[in-house]
Amino acid sequence: MINSQEELAKISENYIDHKIPILENTEKILASVEDLTQEIECPACGQHILGTEFRDHVNKELEELKKARAARNLAIAEKQAFTTALSNFISQYKSEKAVTEWLSLLENKEAHSVFARLTEISIEEPTSRWSAD
Repeated sequence: MINSQEELAKISENYIDHKIPILENTEKILASVEDLTQEIECPACGQHILGTEFRDHVNKELEELKKARAARNLAIAEKQAFTTALSNFISQYKSEKAVTEWLSLLENKEAHSVFARLTEISIEEPTSRWSAD
């Protein structure tokens, strides 16, 4: 049983990464089929597809999986960019005397609190999944 969103996401990612190479090699499956009026079991989704429609079906499946992979890779890249920007910001915040002096002013108490909370953030490796919490 799937116990968390993180576990579900990992299963989905493994599915994407596993199925794309399988679908990319379907020409070998088609080459082995002598009668294209027979049904062929799709190695990605398990559906039985007529041989004459199999190539179109596989191309559609492959396109969807590649879109999902691209979206995942974009999310990882955006998380990496955010992580880097936040890390740089925290580093500058801690080292810039003018910023720390400005934040120490009484009228900037709320801003100081926010900045202090930012420095407490622990950033994991960028390819790891963030929870929804």
